[in-house]
Amino acid sequence: MQMRALTEFYLERVAQCADEAKTSGLANQRTKFLHAEAAWQALANRSARNERVQAERELV
Repeated sequence: MQMRALTEFYLERVAQCADEAKTSGLANQRTKFLHAEAAWQALANRSARNERVQAERELV
């Protein structure tokens, strides 16, 4: 899986967890989805940062 595709996958999971949190009727489920959303967002951020670093290396 390419880095760009990996970042997009992570961002899709972020959106999915956010939607699940919004529609969840139970507080504990909402909390679970919000924590998952934060974890996926951290992975997406890391992947995007790695993409930028890789692009910079290719320019050199």
